[in-house]
Amino acid sequence: MKKISQYKISILFFLISVSCTPKTIDNADYEIYSKILSTFKAKTLVVEELTTPIDIRFEFKEISARMPLLEEETLLDFNKNFTITDTLRNTFNVKKKIILLSQKEINRFFSGSNTEGWNNFYKQYPKTQGITTFSRIGYNKNKTQALIYYWTQTRGLGGGGYYVLYVRKHDKWALKDFNLVGCS
Repeated sequence: MKKISQYKISILFFLISVSCTPKTIDNADYEIYSKILSTFKAKTLVVEELTTPIDIRFEFKEISARMPLLEEETLLDFNKNFTITDTLRNTFNVKKKIILLSQKEINRFFSGSNTEGWNNFYKQYPKTQGITTFSRIGYNKNKTQALIYYWTQTRGLGGGGYYVLYVRKHDKWALKDFNLVGCS
């Protein structure tokens, strides 16, 4: 009887761990990430390995106003995912070299007293666009609309971030709208 109880407890823990596993990045995500990466001019792109949580609750109305085609459920799903961080795999479909940098590697360049961070970064990764970071993607229920935020940082405080809206038609994602959030 004890073995059955332990077995049931093991199954219960397994089910709990599976139900608490974060949403994984799927092919639609990589299609969209790839579309964005293909717009960069550089032939070698550096991408942060982890998606970064973005909390847009404070910008909720502003984004809706700037993107009139954005469906509320897409925006809600995007915002629901703001606490999720996932690890990207280098399965992008682009004709460019993609380098995924871990947080440890990024910290190596830009740690506390390292004032030469960007110089050292560009010595190791010359002719790149800087470091691009993606959020998780929010979808509507039918997965025909997708919202993503990404930003690229370059030397010092240079760079920019964008909210991008894609719509799926005929099994292809097409850019529908984008908004520059910050640029320096």
